[in-house]
Amino acid sequence: MVSIAAIITVLVLFVQSIVLAFAITIATIFFYTMKRPPLRVYFHRFILSELRATIGSMETIVLSVASIIAIPLVGLAVDILGPRIAIFLSAILLAPGIIIFYKIKDAKK
Repeated sequence: MVSIAAIITVLVLFVQSIVLAFAITIATIFFYTMKRPPLRVYFHRFILSELRATIGSMETIVLSVASIIAIPLVGLAVDILGPRIAIFLSAILLAPGIIIFYKIKDAKK
């Protein structure tokens, strides 16, 4: 999923038409929101009902704090290094997470 987000970001950054940029952004939002319901079903199936609200709140807090930290850092990187280098560096920084998720996926087989 990260590689798709990186491709979409590159498409929006370097597209020549504002209409095409909006179309790409709307399509991305649509497909991103389509994955949420299956993830919620998975979450509800494997988390005890007594802990569900607490774990859901903690998930939201962690994502909010990560966004609060990451968004200014990404903006600073784009201002200092430029968008191409910032996207390349973000791909390098996200690569360990991708590798870990693939190893977890392979371990379950």
